[in-house]
Amino acid sequence: MYRTHERALPPPDAERLDRAVDAELTATLGSDAAQKVYARVARQEALEGVRPSQRALAWMSASMPRAADRVLAVARDHYEGAGA
Repeated sequence: MYRTHERALPPPDAERLDRAVDAELTATLGSDAAQKVYARVARQEALEGVRPSQRALAWMSASMPRAADRVLAVARDHYEGAGA
């Protein structure tokens, strides 16, 4: 996503995205490890309009690709299901 676009597009419902990513990140990694991911991305320079949940997914994609695939797939299902 970030390699092909100059900037990330904001999600239509940012809070719903945050909840979906946070829930699955915590379920996959555990609460302590999820907080470490958020702490790591909080230290990175934030791009305008990129939410911490989006930065967490980007970091996981680069650092933990298998876990990132699971988190993204399940978070997407939660996000889309919550909007129905």
